[in-house]
Amino acid sequence: MDVVTSRPIFLADTVSRNIHSHRPNALFFLAAFVIFASVLQVVATASIPFLIYALNSNGLMDSVKLHHINIAINARNPHAFVLSESKTNSKTGPNLPNGDYNIFEEPGVQSNNFHTYKWGVTAGIRKNIQIAQHVAITAASLCGHIVAVDIVLPTTTGKGFVHRMIGAYTPWDPGAPDTHDFWPDLTALVNSTTTSWSVAGDLNTTVSVSECTSGGTNACAQYFKFLTDVNAIDIWSNHPER
Repeated sequence: MDVVTSRPIFLADTVSRNIHSHRPNALFFLAAFVIFASVLQVVATASIPFLIYALNSNGLMDSVKLHHINIAINARNPHAFVLSESKTNSKTGPNLPNGDYNIFEEPGVQSNNFHTYKWGVTAGIRKNIQIAQHVAITAASLCGHIVAVDIVLPTTTGKGFVHRMIGAYTPWDPGAPDTHDFWPDLTALVNSTTTSWSVAGDLNTTVSVSECTSGGTNACAQYFKFLTDVNAIDIWSNHPER
């Protein structure tokens, strides 16, 4: 899993004002993995982190799998979770811990054989976190791949500021004819907000040279360009022992 950010941010009042007025302060997290669950930490106050639990579910229609996913979510009790590759256009929220979380879904899209669905992303935000808006995804290349929610994160002095949380499942080969617009359109979505922001999910790529062959032929190149265009760095590149 990869985590990237333009700059570490602590949610004090002076910093939260800077977040809204200066793009270099945008906060960005990327999780790239196949089937392993991970927890991302964003510092929400001086002492309490904002926790995101991200998992590639590889399908959300199996009742046994859903049972174990719910156990994992409840055990970790994150502020938010992202489940990528739901592989369904049906609502998965009723089968997730919706009593504790507001559920937001980007359904999967129909596969070429018209009998199955591919992609799909589901995000959950704990109900004690204020929701500003569920961001509409209009770019065709992002449909089935991106879910975005603007939330209000508290500061240490009892105030709050808007933070855009983006859940993602990116194309395995973003150089293919039907997926080549994904990274440019995600760049546009990120750069369109004046708030802080984060992305968590399965990106099907990494900055690790030894792992770059795991994605499509153009995955790493487009990923690096994305990091440059949004002025972000990969946090996990500072932890080679990962």
